[in-house]
Amino acid sequence: MAKQMLSINLGVEGEKRLRAVLQVSIDAIDDMDPAWQRIRDDFAEEEKDWLDSEGRGSFRRLSPAYAARKAAKYGNKPILQRSGRLRASLTDPNDRDFVYRAERLRVVLGTKVRYARYHQKGTRTMPRRPPVRMGRDAGKRWSRIIHEHLFETGQFQRAPRVPLLRGRRRRRA
Repeated sequence: MAKQMLSINLGVEGEKRLRAVLQVSIDAIDDMDPAWQRIRDDFAEEEKDWLDSEGRGSFRRLSPAYAARKAAKYGNKPILQRSGRLRASLTDPNDRDFVYRAERLRVVLGTKVRYARYHQKGTRTMPRRPPVRMGRDAGKRWSRIIHEHLFETGQFQRAPRVPLLRGRRRRRA
């Protein structure tokens, strides 16, 4: 059976406007590997902080019965950390379950741990405690990493300017 992976798509507010304003010639982009590697490492660090802080305090507490069973069997470990497999798969780029796939114009990051999706979305019997959550600050850092890389390597070229499309405004009578 093929390993499944958790897939998270991150959006940026004003993405369409950003693309229109910063029209980059895709043909000029050649080697993004150094930027993707920096983003991979940043992702792993962000995940360490997120998981070790139990979602920065946002994870719903364990039920008293499960908390007692977990403590008795595994010791006093944070929420979403029992065996350490999920945490390692999101925080250690060398872990066999860490997903890092760098392509020319995109990078895919995540985990192959199958049960991650149940934590990410929750189930009828288990509250949502997302192991992957990237905040706005991470998106800003990643944009800065890409921007710096493109400029430092001379790969940034503006494409022909395309006017912004805006909805027609109605005049008030």
